[in-house]
This record gives sequence, C-alpha cells and structure tokens, in this order.
Amino acid sequence: MTDDVPDTCASCGKQIRGRPSEWNLDPEWRMYLEDERDLGWFANAPVVICCPGCKDDLDRLENSLSEQRAYGSDADAEAAEAKLHAELDDLDLDCIVDQFAL
Repeated sequence: MTDDVPDTCASCGKQIRGRPSEWNLDPEWRMYLEDERDLGWFANAPVVICCPGCKDDLDRLENSLSEQRAYGSDADAEAAEAKLHAELDDLDLDCIVDQFAL
C-alpha cells in the first residue's frame, strides 16, 4: 500500500499516460485481497489504479459475476467468480491506493 498514485497499471503493469482510471474495490473483493493477499489497511476506501482498458476488463468481469449470480447456474457463477479471483490474484498491490490520496 502506498499514498503515492502509481503510474503503472495494477493489472497489466504498463505505464499509464495521462490520468489513470480507478476501479473501486467492492467490499467482497477488498476482503478477498485482505485474506488471500494480505492487502494492507486503508483509512478510507482502496481503489485500484489501472489503465482504461484494464478498468473496462475488471468492470466486465465484475458485471459478469453479478449477472451469473442473479440469473445463471451455480456452476456459471462459480466460473465467473474464479475468473475474477484470478484477476485479483494478479493485481500489483502497490498500485492500490486510498481513495482520497487521488
């Protein structure tokens, strides 16, 4: 965890030119990262700093999981959750900052 806004994407690791995108961590994903990856404490809300393309990908994964939980089978929901967990497992935790550090 850092208070400085990183200039690299937490997902793809590429340098971000211009203003970075922010992916707000849902409390469920925050707890997952705390439990599975030892994500540090944040005074406010942690946000993932990423490039616009990766933010769109994270949004799609999160929306897909929501849709599968609401309308899909248990197996489809588990598959969508596994995809999102895999992405969370690959995030660079140094690129997660407190919401009000931005």
